[in-house]
Amino acid sequence: MVFVPPTGARFWARVIDEVVILFLLVPAFGLAAFDLFSAERLWMSWPFFAYFLCIPLLYEAVTVWIFGATFGKWAFGLRVVNNRDPQAPLSFWDALTRAVAFRFSLFFSYAVQALALLRYDRTHLADWAARTRVVALRPRRSLARVRWFWGPVLIVFFLFTGWSAARVLFAGLSWDSTGIIFQSEDL
Repeated sequence: MVFVPPTGARFWARVIDEVVILFLLVPAFGLAAFDLFSAERLWMSWPFFAYFLCIPLLYEAVTVWIFGATFGKWAFGLRVVNNRDPQAPLSFWDALTRAVAFRFSLFFSYAVQALALLRYDRTHLADWAARTRVVALRPRRSLARVRWFWGPVLIVFFLFTGWSAARVLFAGLSWDSTGIIFQSEDL
């Protein structure tokens, strides 16, 4: 039997997953990770940029495909299942589609996930694209409710911050044959 996951469990599971991804990315930065945004100019080689994009995608896609959950979801008793048949195994493409839909929502920040607050089944854009849903293995203490106040407030907030961050990012972004250069006074 599957249950709609508690919103708090999904939030803290995402926090754990982002910390795991941070630990996977830090070795590529080395000691410069602590001084990365103090300079006005940031240069990233193409291989490093590929690593920076692929590690979060692979972490999420591979763990969901093999284990049915990321480490954060596993810690809170959550699983990612097929929307139509929760007993069927997820394909790698469904797991990858889910990861790509979430990771490349750069312009929207976490507004994509805040959409889940407006639905009883707590699904969002990445779930819709991959035909998946996150379920809890234990029942909730209370029924899921649509959050008519917090849902729109968080969506607008995250859209604004996402668009602002994307505008700053793309305004200072350039590239050449050696890599990507980000230069901005807004840092």
